[in-house]
Amino acid sequence: VAVAVDLGAPAAKVHYAAYGYDPRLFCAAGDPGARPPIFLAVGRLVEKKAPLITLRAFAKVKAHLEDASLEIAGAGPLLSECQALIRELGLQESVRLLGAVEHVAVAALMRQARVFVQHSRTAQSGDQEGTPVSLIEACASGLPVVSTRHAGIPDVIEEGATGFLVDEGDVEEMARHMLTLARNDALATQMGQAGAMKARSEFEMSKSVERLWGI
Repeated sequence: VAVAVDLGAPAAKVHYAAYGYDPRLFCAAGDPGARPPIFLAVGRLVEKKAPLITLRAFAKVKAHLEDASLEIAGAGPLLSECQALIRELGLQESVRLLGAVEHVAVAALMRQARVFVQHSRTAQSGDQEGTPVSLIEACASGLPVVSTRHAGIPDVIEEGATGFLVDEGDVEEMARHMLTLARNDALATQMGQAGAMKARSEFEMSKSVERLWGI
C-alpha cells in the first residue's frame, strides 16, 4: 500500500486485501511445541524464495540439534542447486525434497511440522513476493514461523508474537530463531496459537471475499 501511494496513487483508492485460506483444510490441530524439530518450507524453488539460504540456515541448526529435519515441498529451476548443496553440507539424511505437492498433502505436512520457514528475498531481476499464501496457511495450521522482512510478510507475521522475521540474506539470525523454536516448547506453542488466532480473525477466505466486495 505504501509503495503504491509513494508512486502517486490516491491513498483513498488503495486497499490491502490479502489472500484467504480455506479453514476446512488448514486449521490448528495438535501442539507444535510437543512435536519433534521438523522444519517445513513450502514454495517453488526459485530465487525469491531462497531455498539455498534456508538450507544453509538449517545446516547451522543441525550442527546443534542432531534430530532436526527439514522438509521442502516445491519444484523449480533451483532443484539441482538444492540437491548439490544438500550433498555439500552433508544433509542427505536430514533434508527431504518432496517436489510439487497437492494442497491436501501440504495441509498434512503442516500438521506434523514444528516450525514453518521461508526466507523470501528480492531476486536479482527485482522479482518479489506479494503476501505468500503459504505463510497464512502455516499460521492457520498453528505453526510458529521464521521468515524475512520482505514485501507483505510483515502484514502476516507479527515479530515476536506469531513468529520471527530476519533481514534478507541473514543466515545466522534465521538459524538462531529456528533453534530457539526447536528448543523452547512453550514459545513454539504460544506463537503457534497466536498465529492461528490472527489467521482466523483476518485471513479466512470468507473474510477476504467480504473485503473484496467492500472495495
